[in-house]
Amino acid sequence: MLMTNGLGATIGTLSAGMVIDKYCKWEGGFLLGDWATAWYIFAGFALVVAVSFLILFKYKHHPHDSVSETEAADLTLESPEGFANDK
Repeated sequence: MLMTNGLGATIGTLSAGMVIDKYCKWEGGFLLGDWATAWYIFAGFALVVAVSFLILFKYKHHPHDSVSETEAADLTLESPEGFANDK
């Protein structure tokens, strides 16, 4: 899990497992318990992450770094020789 999805996903999975273990128990082959509280905890965490993302990551637009329409037209790919469409 750590190698493919990263540290955040690993910590999230382990944390979610601890929440489920605390609020839900296996009874008669079913995982029963206080699912509402577990989902409120998950929703609260998602809210904290979303607000943190909005505060910490600001989009910095630099108009002088953008490519003009004329420059963008010059950057379009042309077909290599021998692959041009014959009309």
